[in-house]
Amino acid sequence: MTAPMLLLIFAMVGALRLSKLYLNTLMALAIVVNGLLLTTATVRAWGTRFTGDRHLANVVQYLGQQKYPYAYASMDTAIPSTYYYSPRTYILSLSCSNGVLAKSYLFYDRDVFLKAEASTAQQVPIILDGDNIRNYPSLCSKDDIIKQLGTPSAIESTGYGDEVLLYNRLLLKPPL
Repeated sequence: MTAPMLLLIFAMVGALRLSKLYLNTLMALAIVVNGLLLTTATVRAWGTRFTGDRHLANVVQYLGQQKYPYAYASMDTAIPSTYYYSPRTYILSLSCSNGVLAKSYLFYDRDVFLKAEASTAQQVPIILDGDNIRNYPSLCSKDDIIKQLGTPSAIESTGYGDEVLLYNRLLLKPPL
């Protein structure tokens, strides 16, 4: 509504046959005031949802402290972590369907998976969201994952408290 209102005001002021200098000064003042008000409104309404997401930040921090060439995580963790934090470790996404864990190429190029999985990694972490892998509405619990993949060689946790299952060699199902 601000722009149409300014146009009407400038049309009315222009009809008064004021000097060009006065008219230009008035327009510049209106633009500056409008810009300040817009900037103030934007700063007040700025969302902090993503910058304050400790789960994603801790996953990336955990991977930065480790030397894994790639890791697996749920789509809810892998995709936003890669987008917002650009970790140096590939975080490949997993999905879950009826308690079965599988790779998810959704939003990833298949070659990213193939290149990462071709590395000679000693251990491959699966980073859980708490103690499960979620793919709304499906859920793979820690027990479901261990039943499918076997006992992990080690279990660690991120600074946020999410569990990390470490496997020596990992064979996951192809995408669902």
